[in-house]
Amino acid sequence: GAFMVLFGALLYVVFDGYLRVLRLACRFTPHRGGVEYEVATGAPLVTICVLITVHNEAQQIVARVQNVLSQDYPAELLEVVIASDGSTDDLESVVTENFGDQVRVIH
Repeated sequence: GAFMVLFGALLYVVFDGYLRVLRLACRFTPHRGGVEYEVATGAPLVTICVLITVHNEAQQIVARVQNVLSQDYPAELLEVVIASDGSTDDLESVVTENFGDQVRVIH
């Protein structure tokens, strides 16, 4: 009865309604620099932030960030942030040396 109706509504929101809400929200979100990209469906792409959490991973971080930056997504709409959890290695200098201002490190 009522449980099945509520369960069906929940499934709808999870699998279809959420995407519709995101598409609607994208229409009213300003794009950085006035550049607008659209996917094949006509929906505009949004700015995304990739957060990489690390602890003493200076030796692996270059490969991880390169993997993120190599994705097929406009660079103007991609922000990469590395959250360092008390790292004691030279993580920040490795990131700055390899990526400059393109990647941000926070502590």
